[in-house]
Amino acid sequence: MTSGLRKKHARVWTVLLFLVPAGIVTGWLAIPANPITEPAAVDKTAALPEILYSLQKKNYTVNLRSDNKRSSLQLEWISKSGLSSPSALIYLASGPSASVTSNSLIGRIEGKGTFYFPLKNDLSTIPGFILYDIIHHQVIDRVNF
Repeated sequence: MTSGLRKKHARVWTVLLFLVPAGIVTGWLAIPANPITEPAAVDKTAALPEILYSLQKKNYTVNLRSDNKRSSLQLEWISKSGLSSPSALIYLASGPSASVTSNSLIGRIEGKGTFYFPLKNDLSTIPGFILYDIIHHQVIDRVNF
C-alpha cells in the first residue's frame, strides 16, 4: 500500500468511526415509543342490542350479542389496549382442545378498538373462541363463556 492509499484509508476509517455510531443512535431514536393502536380499517357495523354472554379480561372484553328475537348472533370484541402482535385471527372453537386448523375463521382484529363479527345462529351450544397470532403461528388465548 502506498503512502497516499494509507492516508485515504485512515481518513475513511476516521469518518466511519463517527458515522456508524451516529447511524445506530439515530436509528434507535427513530423507534416510536408507543405501538400503533388504531385499526387500519374501521368497521361501521352496529352492535346488536342484547348481550347474551360477556367475558372481561385485562386487555379485552368479549360479548356475544343477539337481536331481540334471537334470530342473529354477533361477536363483539373490544380491545382495551394494543395487541402484542400486529394482527390476530379469531376462530370459532368447536371444543376445549380444538386446534385452529379444525375450526372456522371468524375474522381479524388489530390494534385498539371495537370489532363486530356476525356468527351463525346456533345457540344449541355456547361457542368458544380462539385468538391466534398468524405471524408467530401460536394460540394467544382461548375464550370460553
